[in-house]
Amino acid sequence: MKIGINAGVFWAGLVLAGILAVMQNTVGAVGLVLLAILGLVMGVLNVTKGERVAYLIATIALFVISLSFASVTNESQVGPIIDALLNNVAVFAGFGAIPVALMAIHNIGSRR
Repeated sequence: MKIGINAGVFWAGLVLAGILAVMQNTVGAVGLVLLAILGLVMGVLNVTKGERVAYLIATIALFVISLSFASVTNESQVGPIIDALLNNVAVFAGFGAIPVALMAIHNIGSRR
């Protein structure tokens, strides 16, 4: 299976989100900055014009899931790791949504 740069950025972001979730107190802000950069690159390279609406809706759903899951995860040992993983993926997807939303707004404005 051949993985191109576009898919590589996506998988790198997910793997980094998982590593940062396990190493919560070790990496800190540097890891979040890397997630943000990968998210921006992923949003520019991976999301096509036809996928924009679905990506933005999925990102909103991910934020809601990560917020609602936070109250449930405090009840177990693995809860904080799952919570950190969801938050990290939300950061990755959220920063990916910035260029996607800007491109969608640009397309709406350029049609008039």
